Amino acid sequence: LLRHYDGDTGMHLAQDQGGKFVLHPEHQEHFFRVPRGMSIHETIFVLNGAPKDDGSVDPPVVFLAVEMLNEGTEPARIVSFACADLRGNTGHDVVAEYDATLNALVTWNASSPDWVRIIGCSDAPDSYETTLDYGKIVSNADPGALSNRTDAPTDPLGIFRHTREIGPGQ
Repeated sequence: LLRHYDGDTGMHLAQDQGGKFVLHPEHQEHFFRVPRGMSIHETIFVLNGAPKDDGSVDPPVVFLAVEMLNEGTEPARIVSFACADLRGNTGHDVVAEYDATLNALVTWNASSPDWVRIIGCSDAPDSYETTLDYGKIVSNADPGALSNRTDAPTDPLGIFRHTREIGPGQ
């Protein structure tokens, strides 16, 4: 899940009009606008190879690319939160660590340490955390800087916070 906020007022930048989805065999695109004259283009790729001769399959991989365009006349400071449920359908003994070389949360189950999930970003976040406070990601106001801690137990949500200064036409 991605959620965007106005960096000056802290207001949630909800989609303000109908958007457009474009479905392709290998990916999906979502085009929409939010206040402050921002156009957003999200592209989601879900990679899935065919089973091998021995029946094994590639691990699932999802890529989400986000492009923002400031179509307004004033610079915009946009705060974005990206989050993921770190447990999924695994046990409740979730362990997570932040790896600064990967800009990622590396997550596994204590009872199954080989079941590793990596949720990361192409650039370093302003802050990150694991939390049990699922309300942060649906807040109408910017939740602020995250704790940079990864000690939330059981069913944690992994969150990254990024801030972007986007000039008119950028």
